[in-house]
Amino acid sequence: METTLIVGCGYLGRHVAATLQQTERPILALTGHCDSATALQARGYTAYPVDLDKPCTAPLPDQPYRVLYLVPPNPTQDTDLRLQNYLDALTQHLPTRFVYASSSAVYGDRKGAWVNEDTPVSAHSATAARRIDAENRLRSWSAEQGVSHVVLRIAGIYGPGRLPLARLRNARPAVREEEAGWSNRIHIDDLTRICIAALDHPSPRALYNVADGTPTSSTAFLQAVARHCGICPLPLVSRVEALRVATPGQARFLRESRRLDTTRLRQDLAPQLIHPNINEALQPVS
Repeated sequence: METTLIVGCGYLGRHVAATLQQTERPILALTGHCDSATALQARGYTAYPVDLDKPCTAPLPDQPYRVLYLVPPNPTQDTDLRLQNYLDALTQHLPTRFVYASSSAVYGDRKGAWVNEDTPVSAHSATAARRIDAENRLRSWSAEQGVSHVVLRIAGIYGPGRLPLARLRNARPAVREEEAGWSNRIHIDDLTRICIAALDHPSPRALYNVADGTPTSSTAFLQAVARHCGICPLPLVSRVEALRVATPGQARFLRESRRLDTTRLRQDLAPQLIHPNINEALQPVS
């Protein structure tokens, strides 16, 4: 049985590891901090710390293995040298497959239009540019090494432990629904299954949009979380007013509007989701 090497064992990585552990599939986890590696070891995982900001010698299993790479690019750099350092460490013992968790941010602002995997990317921001660089590096490396690869362009992740509760409790206003752009999300339960399906599929395609296929505005999401948690609905302001007080990261999010077409995902990796929309996932507290 192939070992799954999870690189970057944070919120998503821990969910994937726990699911694989339930079926007694071998796992090796790499994380950027010694404390995180120790915590993972305490849960029964084989885990090692590794610094991908410099050339490294990454621990590799002796047997065949596949990689789920979840490490974001270094935000202080223009390119993804973390990914390059890791790819360079694999050349002596190649994986059978490399699954890379990218971001749907690579599409930029599409004025609310639907985007599929054939839609051109847009390096409109530093975040998008780093992700595009990473995808291109993996694509070139995979072609040179003959390794199967899958890129998952993932929407916003939500679920237990990943809800904007502090934002809601601080009552920071949201944009009026009629002015709010489209946004996309995926529940952690579904994303976990999708990552494993991308590793397991006998002949996956190289690129997938990953979302629940039911876009909403960010305002609708925030209000759904508020209802779910029994918190008062947020006050609403105009988009102009929201942009005036937003941080640069918040402003980028407010200015972008797109809807992810997930037809390919449903065909290959996730024909049925556990949480097909936020309203089913976030039922109000009774």
